Amino acid sequence: MHPQQPFLLGICEALGPDAPLRRVVFLMVLWQVEEHGISAGELERRVDAAIGTAQSTTSRTIRVLVRAGLVECYLCSRDRRIRLIRLTGVARVLLRSLAERRPV
Repeated sequence: MHPQQPFLLGICEALGPDAPLRRVVFLMVLWQVEEHGISAGELERRVDAAIGTAQSTTSRTIRVLVRAGLVECYLCSRDRRIRLIRLTGVARVLLRSLAERRPV
């Protein structure tokens, strides 16, 4: 078994059996920036670099993750035109618990 497999399987299990890879990648990117959030544009660039995705797919995936309670969107306090995305507390706890179970 690959060392990352239990971690990735845990994420897939949390998202449901039919979760596309891009949702897993979104959560992984957001987990890397932790609670500080990331702009929608930067998220799109990082996901595109990892798996390639269209802007419409990014928007749709964000909406799905918001409805699932794993991601929240908010406006940047310095520039209200910028929408930031970050993991919810529930998603951070889930990802941390999965990370603690994975072998190093």
